[in-house]
Amino acid sequence: MRGKVGALITILALALVLTMNYLANALPINDITAGEVSDRFGVYFTPAGYVFAIWGVIYLGLIAFGIYQLLPGSRRSGNIEKIIPWFVASCILNSAWIIAWHYLYIGVALGIIVLLLLNLAVIYKLLNKKRQGVPQEERIFVKTPFSIYLAWITVATIANIFIFIDYMNWDYRLFSEGVWTGLLIGVGAILALTFVKYYRDLLFAGVFVWAFIGISVENNSETLILQIIPLGATALILIGSVILIFSRKKPGY
Repeated sequence: MRGKVGALITILALALVLTMNYLANALPINDITAGEVSDRFGVYFTPAGYVFAIWGVIYLGLIAFGIYQLLPGSRRSGNIEKIIPWFVASCILNSAWIIAWHYLYIGVALGIIVLLLLNLAVIYKLLNKKRQGVPQEERIFVKTPFSIYLAWITVATIANIFIFIDYMNWDYRLFSEGVWTGLLIGVGAILALTFVKYYRDLLFAGVFVWAFIGISVENNSETLILQIIPLGATALILIGSVILIFSRKKPGY
């Protein structure tokens, strides 16, 4: 999508997801908030309530992106045109997830958030194909919002999987829920460090730190191990990121 048409469609898609998010909290949709839905399922991977304030950061970042893509000089790198169709799709998927979640269609919500995750991964890949010669403004107003967005949806997808298992009353195979939580926290830490290594994306890793601390806080009344593992993963990400950044001479994102 090019020119004014693409810019207009981007703004309309952004308006859609912002409106849906507002209605979800203001009405709320189906007379239940997103947090109240989450509280119905006592899964260990769900972080403390304050952690979800990151949505405010994400939406502010997307608003900044929406404004930036209206500017004439924003299309010099060619990245904006590449991601607009995917961005529009992400807004539709985000809005659809809100509806499914509030109406307790947990399986549908899981399917939608997986599609949203894949969609954002495509956007991230497109934005990082070209790392040299990208304007600083694009790094700030385009790459930054989508780094945070992708990282958070990755965390949210894992949480949605646990919630779906709880919703279906399925038994955990091989290990208990606590062990699976610890294992996936470890996977999340490795993923965060992978993004630091290959993309030097500290924002992506920072979202995992934010989420893991919140998981530890939320589980303060549970067994000690469920508090220690997220904090250990946080320390691993922080220390690993410092080592990776200072041991790599070649500049990247």
